[in-house]
Amino acid sequence: IVPVYNGEAYIRQCVESILDQSLREVQVICVDDGSTDGTVQVLEELCKKDDRLQILKQKNQYAGAARNFGMSVAEGEYLIFLDADDFFHSRMLETMYQKCKEDKAQICVCDGQIYDENTKEYLNVDYFLKRNDLPGVRPFSRKDMPEKIFNFTTSAPWNKMFERAFVEEKQLKFQDIRRANDLYFCNMALALAERITTTEERLVNYRRGHGTSLQAMKHNEPLDFYYAMLKLQEGLEKAKIFSSIEKSFANFCLGGCLYNLNTAKSGKGYSAIYRILREEGFEKLHITGHSAGYYYM
Repeated sequence: IVPVYNGEAYIRQCVESILDQSLREVQVICVDDGSTDGTVQVLEELCKKDDRLQILKQKNQYAGAARNFGMSVAEGEYLIFLDADDFFHSRMLETMYQKCKEDKAQICVCDGQIYDENTKEYLNVDYFLKRNDLPGVRPFSRKDMPEKIFNFTTSAPWNKMFERAFVEEKQLKFQDIRRANDLYFCNMALALAERITTTEERLVNYRRGHGTSLQAMKHNEPLDFYYAMLKLQEGLEKAKIFSSIEKSFANFCLGGCLYNLNTAKSGKGYSAIYRILREEGFEKLHITGHSAGYYYM
């Protein structure tokens, strides 16, 4: 499932890297989120060459709504949500699918690398999959790593394969917000899953430096990340598992809050984040009130 909005520059490379996967039995759902450029024309051209590709269209409602729309028509045993400006190793789907089957896993997490659009260089980073934080068993769950379940990978869905039956059983949906719409979905899935597996292969090429991603436009709705964190906390409390993973949650939120504060793109956005964290955020997210050793940073 690939949500796309005005992605004409990169959507061809993205979709072709999916259609060229070694795993052939796939349903590729591209959800156009009201693009005003040539995105749809590119997709329609690709559709004529491969009937595995399906195009859905909606008015501009952002990626969360687009992912939910795609999920509503998905028929596969597993789901993966990829971004339209990234591209992928040719064995990504096969590798992750095989790991899921071998470990009877509800989620498989892979590693990735950054592709810098400006320098055309590939950069290895350690935060897509933090190997040192993983437990020594496969598959694993929050019970095997209660203090790190939210910290061993990112909140993004593009390096995770999800069992569709698990997603439907837990009634997981992406939030209909502009930014951080994936934070609740991915972290609730990690917290609720009983069988998570990983592959250390770098299978995702995450593109940065092109200036059109949501991360580059975070001055719009600067508090979305905060509201997503509150939604996650609410979900964990409803599932009666919050207390067992509170330390991981607090550290995850602390890192996310400081990241969004330090990378605010405008003075207005910075002030909004600073004010809400100072007045209520750190307390509501259970970040305050702990000894120094409680924090990973």
